[in-house]
Parts: sequence; C-alpha cells; structure tokens
Amino acid sequence: MSTRKRKKKTIQQFPSRKLKKPITKEDRRIRNHSALFIGSVILFILHDQFIAEETIGHDTRYYLYILGIPTLVGLMALIVYQWELIKGIYQEIKGFQDFVLAFVFLPIGAIVISFMIFANMAIITWDYLNTKEAEQHMPKVIHCQVESFNERRGRGTHNSIDFTFNNNSESFKVNYEYIKPYLSANPDDYKLEVVTQKGIWNYYVVKAWYLKKH
Repeated sequence: MSTRKRKKKTIQQFPSRKLKKPITKEDRRIRNHSALFIGSVILFILHDQFIAEETIGHDTRYYLYILGIPTLVGLMALIVYQWELIKGIYQEIKGFQDFVLAFVFLPIGAIVISFMIFANMAIITWDYLNTKEAEQHMPKVIHCQVESFNERRGRGTHNSIDFTFNNNSESFKVNYEYIKPYLSANPDDYKLEVVTQKGIWNYYVVKAWYLKKH
C-alpha cells in the first residue's frame, strides 16, 4: 500500500515592516522651533490683515522701541541659545559657499526669525495699547492734501491714494473700481477728510476718510 507524503503548507511570509526611527530630543527641538516660527508668521499675517487698526503718522520712537530694540534683543537671545551651532558653522568655513552661508544667509535668517518672534509680539502689544489710548480721545477731522492717485497692477502692489500728513507721505489702499474715476484727475483738486483719534506718540487711528473736491 503506497503512502502519500503530505505536502507541508507553506506559510506566506509578509515582508517585515521597517521600524520607524525613534524621535530624538533633537528632532523634537527642531519641530518645536519650526512650529514657533510658522505660528509667528501666521500670527503676523492675521494681525496685519484683520486685526490691526489703520493708522497714519510717523515717529522715530516706534522704529526704535517697537521694531529695533526687540529685534536686537531677539538676535542676542538667538546667539546665546544657539552659540554652539553658530560657532561650529563659522569654524567649518572652507570655501566661498560656506562663507556666503555664514556671513550672508545666516545673519539674514537670524534677523527674520528675531523680527517675526520678538518684534512681532512688540508690534501686536503696541497696536493694542495704541487702540486703547485712541479710545480715550474724541474723534478729530484732519484735512490732508492729495498727492496722487495710483493704479498698480504688479504682484504685491495695490491701488492707492497718496497724501501728505504732518509733512510725511501716507497712503490709503483702495480697490480699482474706487480709484478708476480719479486716475485722469488732477490730485491738486482734491483733499481728504480723515476722521482720526489720537493714539500713542504721533500716531492717529483712522476711523473713516472721505475724498472731496475743493
């Protein structure tokens, strides 16, 4: 009596999954830094486009205390925080590309990061305080001479009405439909009536404005 050999069932082997590389402390640090910077950029855009009040006026104190000093403090903080990394980059300079990276792109990148994180928070805080200060003052109508009506079609530009306030050039952004009838007009024939409230230093919060002919 013949016996048949039973065939062993072959068990299908699935390819082994590649093990994920464990997340290191350095990976988390890089992710946190990236999230902080991206969040600051988003906050800057949202505040500038939807929250910040429109203002007119100029004051050197704003550029010094709100833009300059916070950015400088941020740069110093970045240098201290990333000193070992920065020192390593400058020690490894061997060619022209390394030189450009160390003395051009690295400083520019540090300034951008410092501005977006430190100066951005100073700007938001100042805008809030400036708005609160303006609310304490009665609205005042200011008459300004129109300088020009501008139609700009390039990317990143905008149509505007340029005018003079306190011997400084200012502008209001407008859409094309608004400015179209004035493009061929003489700016000297028009003035702006701007309803403002006095804020901090020489800045005024704009509540409304009207274009009128002399």
